[in-house]
Amino acid sequence: TWRPRFNLGLVLAKAHRWDEAIACLQGVMRDFPACARTRILAARTMRCNPQHLDAIEILDEFLDWGDLKATAQELLGLIHDDLGNPVQAMVFWRESLETDPGFARVYSHIARRCLREREFAEARVAIDKSLALSGQRAESWTLRGQIDLAGDRIEEAIQSFEHALSLNDHAYEARYW
Repeated sequence: TWRPRFNLGLVLAKAHRWDEAIACLQGVMRDFPACARTRILAARTMRCNPQHLDAIEILDEFLDWGDLKATAQELLGLIHDDLGNPVQAMVFWRESLETDPGFARVYSHIARRCLREREFAEARVAIDKSLALSGQRAESWTLRGQIDLAGDRIEEAIQSFEHALSLNDHAYEARYW
């Protein structure tokens, strides 16, 4: 079955053994071309490697994404954002939200992009939507603190950062994504 090899690819990716993980996942994709979960993991791993164009190719191939359509669109947005295409990234994130309006993580991506563009009001709206959908993510509260700080709302920033730490005192550590 595909699952043991998928899990091996996941473990290799978490260990940052990108090339081995990608080779493993490409083998799974050859044997099970319709497995959307494998394609998502392979594209995530390629993004980390960085092999952005290969990841886009995997995600652009026709496939019935089913429940993972919003995730594929989110990932395409992240890849385009990495490549310096913020307009295309926003297009994919908006499509992701059309597919799944409750996808809190996508609102966080939008908020982060708006913060980089110094669009503080739009960033605040996006992060507030994310927190309304999933208020238990320390990363989202940290981002809200950054937005508050950039908007010179010091007391709100302190509260946001304190809340993030109360949820996860290791929220500052890098995560595989």
